[in-house]
Amino acid sequence: MIKRITFNTDDNLTIDSIDRYAESNGTSRSKVICELLRSTAPILDFVTYQNRITQEVESRLFSLFYHEVRHFETQNTKDEITLKHLHLLSKKLIFSISPKPVMEFSLPPRQEWEGYRKEFCQKVSGHIELFEPESKGDVRHVYLCVENNLGRNFKYELIQIEIPEFIVDEYLFDLHSLCYVKLVDFCNDGIAEYMQKKKKHLSAAYLSWVPVVRFRDGYIFIAALQINKASTEQLYPSESIVNYPYDCWK
Repeated sequence: MIKRITFNTDDNLTIDSIDRYAESNGTSRSKVICELLRSTAPILDFVTYQNRITQEVESRLFSLFYHEVRHFETQNTKDEITLKHLHLLSKKLIFSISPKPVMEFSLPPRQEWEGYRKEFCQKVSGHIELFEPESKGDVRHVYLCVENNLGRNFKYELIQIEIPEFIVDEYLFDLHSLCYVKLVDFCNDGIAEYMQKKKKHLSAAYLSWVPVVRFRDGYIFIAALQINKASTEQLYPSESIVNYPYDCWK
């Protein structure tokens, strides 16, 4: 059964090519278009199949994140409605991640960090001065140490994240808590166990860890709390914040 379809195009070059092909082969424009569609249909089916797989994987990954965070929160008697609300609010946050790292570096084992920290902080401060953009009022820059998974000589990178807004409605998203969690670590440990291993514990004032932006092969997380329970440092953080590796946080 022949089914008639209609399509519009403003690409005259394409139409001219079709007409020339039709004339040289003694056929009609519509037949040429039909042959083109028939030949490309399997490719479209394959692309559609790949898109569906990608969407399903992303949906399952987000469900995994949500399930893990929800389980953690319910274990701590947090309200599930509040948790869902925080996830919706986090979509209003803007995170602009610089494409190039500020610096690359290696670190000693965790047990040697305290003796190395002062020297490392001075080194980081020098690099930040070179990369720090001009002040833009309420915009904050958080420098986050993340593991390098690109197989380079240095194991860590310092990335710059520009955040113009960190308070949404009556909730504050604590910039000092920003941290990067690889997907494989999250899947293996779950958010609660992973944060405990990294010595990042939520005090009673905090409501939830929230995944706010996809980054490389994981997510950047931030902790949220109500404004009326936030400290002065959380409400008015400095323009530049460096979240150092190995530092305990709570």
